[in-house]
Formats: sequence, C-alpha cells, structure tokens
Amino acid sequence: MTRLSLAIAVPCVFVASNLFAQLSTTLDLAPNGYRDPNAWGGEFTAFVTGGPNFAANYNSAAQATIGGQTGFETFCVEIDEEFSPGGTYNTSLGNTIIPGGAAITIGTAYLYSQFAQGTLSGYQYGPGTARETSADELQDAIWYLQGEVTSAGNHFTMGNGNGSQGGNYLYNFGGSGFNPASDPFVNLVQTMFGANAFASDTNNNYGVQVLELSSAGGYNQDQLVIAPVPEPATFVAGAIPLVPLGISLVRALRRKK
Repeated sequence: MTRLSLAIAVPCVFVASNLFAQLSTTLDLAPNGYRDPNAWGGEFTAFVTGGPNFAANYNSAAQATIGGQTGFETFCVEIDEEFSPGGTYNTSLGNTIIPGGAAITIGTAYLYSQFAQGTLSGYQYGPGTARETSADELQDAIWYLQGEVTSAGNHFTMGNGNGSQGGNYLYNFGGSGFNPASDPFVNLVQTMFGANAFASDTNNNYGVQVLELSSAGGYNQDQLVIAPVPEPATFVAGAIPLVPLGISLVRALRRKK
C-alpha cells in the first residue's frame, strides 16, 4: 500500500509544482497602454504566454489592447530593478519578490486586487492625465507598502520624470516630494487594516501573486498579477494525464518483489 501511494503521489507533486512553468512576459508594447510616459513606475501592460490567460481575471478597465493583443495592467514591486519596454522575459509565478524574498503585503494585495476589478476607490480609470496621476499614486503606495520607500522624503524626493534613473522615481505631491500621508491609496489601506497593511498576505487572500522576471543578465523588475492559487481539484485534473506513469511505476515495483 505504501509503494502504491508513493508511486501515484510523485506525478501529482510534479504537476502541482510546475503548473505555471515555462511562462514568458512581454511588457509595455508601444503605445504603452495607459502609462505615464514621464514616470519610472506606474501602469504597464503585460502580455504573458505559456500559461493561463491571466488577462481574463481582469475587468476591462484594467486591460489594454495593443497591436491586436489584450494584456493586463500591472505595477512594479521593486524600486531598483529594471526592464526594457517591449522586452520579453523568462517568468515564474510566486508569492515573493526576487531577489530578496519579500512577500506581497496585505495592503499591496488589496489595492491591486481592487484595481484589477475596476473598483479601486479613488482611482481614475478614464484615459488621460487623471489616470496617469492615479497610476503614479498607486505605484508609490505599492513601493511604500513593500518597504521600498521607508519614510517620507527618504530614498528619492524629487517628482518623477525630472531626473535620471537612480535619482528620481516618486510622484511629486504638491512639490514636496513623496509623503505617504498625501497618498490616497496609502491612506485607504491604513484606514482599513492599520499596521496590518504592511503584514505579509501569506494566505493569498486577494489572489495577487508576483511575476518574477529574469533574463540572461539576471533578475528584472517583478510585476503584480491576479493569479489565484489553484484549488486542489485543479491539481488533480492536471495530474490525470500522468496516471499511466503512476501505473507504470507500480508495475515496476511489483516486478522487484
């Protein structure tokens, strides 16, 4: 009985751990969806291939169609990693940021899940400068909630778009530089969750995970994605094609008796 269980379990575990393997992500094809062209962060359009149609998890307000392809809008989770617009990257799906291993926080997960549903309070979904400002505010909130900006005025204080990379990422609130108290999305999650807004969303309460991007040059800027953890039934369904493999292993074990 032990040998039979082990032989069948091996292919199931293999499928579960590789359910989203072989993904690739292309980011920000021209004309760049809704992105603020003067911002380092903000909304980017992602096209993911080799796995599920992630865009189907998004409200149309959080999608963009470019060159006949429909992608979903996403945000950076790191402040000091890069990607090249139009570039395609090797991708893994996880719940931590690489490198470093920081988890997605409850505040970040809540904000992005609401954004993806087209229901984020205070977010201007109509195209134009109002949306670009909302995107800049949400990007800064995500960086702040992920610990990429640790205090008001720390890290980078000039408004985005006014300097070169390495000195200028954050949206400028009233000419005073980034101040969390001025960010409507930081205020929203702190009102809802208090200090727990900075806690790890270890239970994946909002279905938000990380597209962990890499290339031959190393790690690249990770992005957010709505990708609920598959239910156990999904793993079972994925394992069905490997049942013959399990049966073969059982037969092999029996021959060795």
